[in-house]
Amino acid sequence: MSAGTSIPLDTNQIASYVAAVSVEEQSEHAIFFSSSGCSPFRRFQITLAAVKYGSETFELNSPIVLTLYPNPDGDGWVCEQLSFAILAFGDSMERAAHSFCEDFGMMWREIAEAPDEALTPDALEVKRNLLRAVRAANQR
Repeated sequence: MSAGTSIPLDTNQIASYVAAVSVEEQSEHAIFFSSSGCSPFRRFQITLAAVKYGSETFELNSPIVLTLYPNPDGDGWVCEQLSFAILAFGDSMERAAHSFCEDFGMMWREIAEAPDEALTPDALEVKRNLLRAVRAANQR
């Protein structure tokens, strides 16, 4: 399995996916420098065809890309997807990705399902991005 492979992300699958990303695949990704400029860290991406969290599954119109990287502050990992204004954290890659799934579900419930008049201009942009991205939101 290579980085950028399209997978449905749920908490049971992310650990096996991350474990399957070999050192060689990780080294293919660019090295970036932290804001302090002192230590390099790697960023890599996972492409998702669906987002799963708990009993919810969000089927996507097209895959989305998550960027994972070590937290520049030194603790844990960051998982970001800026189109949905999600910046999730965890003490491991798996927990950061799990946090993303949880945040995605919360953003759907609190922003995508909210009336437009209740949202700020920035939240309306996120709502539009969520509605464009999600083909169906299903509960098991």
